[in-house]
Amino acid sequence: MAETYYPDVTEPLSLSAFIDTVEATGILPRLKASRYDPREMEAVAGWLAALARDEAVLRDTLVEGLADYPHFQADNDLKPSTIMIERRDGYSIRAVVWHPPGPLYAPEIFSYFETHDHNFDFFTAGCLGPGYRTRIFQYDYEAVEGLPGERVPLVIGEDTGLPPGKVMYYYGSRDIHTQYPADEISVSINLLLPKTEPAHRRQYEMTLEETGEGVFG
Repeated sequence: MAETYYPDVTEPLSLSAFIDTVEATGILPRLKASRYDPREMEAVAGWLAALARDEAVLRDTLVEGLADYPHFQADNDLKPSTIMIERRDGYSIRAVVWHPPGPLYAPEIFSYFETHDHNFDFFTAGCLGPGYRTRIFQYDYEAVEGLPGERVPLVIGEDTGLPPGKVMYYYGSRDIHTQYPADEISVSINLLLPKTEPAHRRQYEMTLEETGEGVFG
């Protein structure tokens, strides 16, 4: 099930310092290969929490990017609420803006109410605002075929949020979550870790049933 951390962090960490730190340790390749050391995961969670405290990390991305507006986020093929901060060999860092739904902000923009997994691992840290709410489940990827209408047994986890100071780690092709709207505009910072072992897995969306099962769409 997804891990939760509340790192004791008081000082911000710049983007360049964060990158230097995680690359010097060699932790990320081990996580990408599903080699999980709780102490290493806790260390990365602390560094990401410190990065999320740095007001410059998102501001500089926006200011520098908008200076060349025609090419701003040109290689970003994710949803409009996602801002790519850094792409590196084997991992990436992004910010996600979570806005309460309204006439200009359809829930689909933020994947609200869409129950889904990810085929990569990632850390996510609360950066600004109260954060979204999320309901977390777990399933056995190896036990499903991924066919439309297939019923998927789920293990219910927790209902929780992502306020500033909190960091979570989601396991690819294992954790499933449904996100619900933030009460106020919020921002999270994510460290994405595409899997090298096991690799080439599908990503699923499903509908939740009252029975506690999921159904692939």
